[in-house]
This record gives sequence, structure tokens and C-alpha cells, in this order.
Amino acid sequence: AVFGSRKIEQGLVMFLTIGTGIGSALIFDGKLIPNSELGKIEFKGKQAEEYTSNKTRKEEDLSWKEFGKRLGKFLNYLDILFSPQLFILGGGVCKKIEKYQEYLKTEVPVVQSEFLNAAGVIGAAYFAAQEFSATK
Repeated sequence: AVFGSRKIEQGLVMFLTIGTGIGSALIFDGKLIPNSELGKIEFKGKQAEEYTSNKTRKEEDLSWKEFGKRLGKFLNYLDILFSPQLFILGGGVCKKIEKYQEYLKTEVPVVQSEFLNAAGVIGAAYFAAQEFSATK
């Protein structure tokens, strides 16, 4: 439930916060995998966040349908690379998930974070506290 979803406790869960850019976290069996910044990976000839962030949606005046299709293509690419059991979406754009979710077309389930825009901060604080308590 760290990033706002109680769906899967085992396996690989991929959290993406979609806003000005794309933030990400990979959690395997409840443990954060460090250095998993996926918004900067190359996708469709540019950084992923230049292809499918909320900033790009606004700058290119993309419809929700086109945004959903782009995000779905990126999620399917991540599925090929990592084979997660679940995608959790957070960030400002996840507040409007009902406008684009039908266009995602992914094999892997996609859920909205219960924490919406605060999910990344809450998750980061949780894992920092977990790391701190492990060093004591």
C-alpha cells in the first residue's frame, strides 16, 4: 500500500508518477529497487517523458485518446523490459484516468494510486523511514 495500491504484495510492481515528467519506482516483493528512473530512457526516438508526460500532452495539445495510446505504448514497452505484475499510476494526470484508461490497451493491469499526486512523496518517505530503521 506504499504507493497507494493494495493490489499486489509479491512480485514486481511498477509505480509511475506522470506529471511534468515521469517519475518511477520499481518494487519487488515489497522492496524498492534503487536507481529505477524510467522517465529518462529512450522511447520512440526521445526520452520517454518527452513522449508521454502531462507536460507533453499539454504542449502538443494531445487529446486524452492520443495521450492514452502513447502512455499505453510506453507501458507495453516497460512490460517487455521488466514484466511487472502491476502498474500503479500517480501524479497529476492520474486524477483524470477515466479520460484515457480505455486507450491504454495493456496486458498488465493498470490502477490509479489512491494517493494521486502525493503518492511519490509518500512512497519516498516510507522507504526512507524503512532504510533509516534498518540502520539502527
